[in-house]
Amino acid sequence: MTREAMKKQWESIPVVSKEMNMELTLSSGQAFRWVQLEEEEEKVWAGTVGEKLFILRHHDDELQYRVATPTSDPSEDRQTLVDYFRLDVDLPSLYQQWSRDDNFRKKASCCQGIRLLQQPPLEALLAFICSSNNHISRISAMVLRLCERYGRFLGRIGDRDFHSFPTITSLVGVVKEAVLRDLGFGYRARYVRESVEEVGRRGGETWLELLRQQPYEDAKAELQQLPGVGSKVADCMCLMGLGHLGAVPVDVHMWRLVQRDYRVGGGSSSLTPAVYCRVGDKFREVFGETAGWAQAVLFTAELQMQKLGTQTGERRADKKTAGHKMPRKVRMPLSQDECQDKRKTKRLKL
Repeated sequence: MTREAMKKQWESIPVVSKEMNMELTLSSGQAFRWVQLEEEEEKVWAGTVGEKLFILRHHDDELQYRVATPTSDPSEDRQTLVDYFRLDVDLPSLYQQWSRDDNFRKKASCCQGIRLLQQPPLEALLAFICSSNNHISRISAMVLRLCERYGRFLGRIGDRDFHSFPTITSLVGVVKEAVLRDLGFGYRARYVRESVEEVGRRGGETWLELLRQQPYEDAKAELQQLPGVGSKVADCMCLMGLGHLGAVPVDVHMWRLVQRDYRVGGGSSSLTPAVYCRVGDKFREVFGETAGWAQAVLFTAELQMQKLGTQTGERRADKKTAGHKMPRKVRMPLSQDECQDKRKTKRLKL
């Protein structure tokens, strides 16, 4: 097929570059099922949103897309992407607002166009349960296997098969802890199975959708009643699955950033519940009701700085100029299950 013929297949949504950095948005740990492929000598992104399989690229100030699954309503495909990427939000205005903070203005200059994804709630919940003491590539592998085992086949692109994320109906009473352990979930297998059953008892996806309408604090408290859902997982779910933009997830990377740049925590090496709350409150004080989105930008900027090798130099400069002693290592306590899983999975290749 010629390049001209391929081009005619693309639909498009106008999105200028400062409004959309697709690579950083899709690869920075918000979602775990987008893969970058090469097609016709250019890089594209392939992934699913609900029951739709999309191929995406950002080209000539347009979000261009093709739908690899049969569709009867092109306007619905477009709206799916508008909702998923929150394209109705004026992102440059938010950056301008957040840049009143000197630290954000300095750090975010390398990371324009980071959009906060609006993900299906069940997918966000189970994916972030898998994220506990984990890294992106392993989380992606776990979520992929869950979809392959319990999701619906949507199509094949190149040499890759794509499946929908399983529904609560397809999981309740079906998913087994032993099977999940065989798929590499480790101690998280129990949390996933028990949370699936509890969500089912509470009303399934309907119950999760209702949490969107509750105040952030109430939604977070409800989520923390689920097995394996602590403050960080609940905040990830509130922010990226329920649209509570004031939720501020705090992991090791953010904890170090906050101590270094905002002097919250007094140099403590322990992220206690009280300190965790202070971190979130500090972000909401600085960035307002969209603090979670601003945090996501800073998180991505932090990762980019580490890749560029600038982080060590900045920390040294900080110590000299501010006299602030940084902890050598942030210690996040492991549960008994986590300790056992760490020993058992040393040889597991994901």
